[in-house]
Amino acid sequence: MLDEYEDVLDSFYSGETVTSTLKWRNLRKDLRWDAAVTCGYIMSVVEPDELSDYEEELVYAAYYQLTAIELYIQCINNDNDPALYSLYEQMAAASIELKDQIVLPE
Repeated sequence: MLDEYEDVLDSFYSGETVTSTLKWRNLRKDLRWDAAVTCGYIMSVVEPDELSDYEEELVYAAYYQLTAIELYIQCINNDNDPALYSLYEQMAAASIELKDQIVLPE
């Protein structure tokens, strides 16, 4: 999810695009919906047999990704709050680390 939205979120974080626009409100709504559906689905379904060894990695990677997305939105909403940005970076890194541990079957 962060990979898909990173460029557009970064444009708001950098100030290139202002947050007082309909574009920002729609992006937040769309991103929150996409994240909730995608990450929520990953956290709630029984994983296929070939991924059963990665149940914990899948659940926590999705949870950290969902949390990272919300922290980045809150960071931008709060004038690029450095504490929120730091938390976003930590959650995003934790999600990527777990995702990288998953070996997909060929």
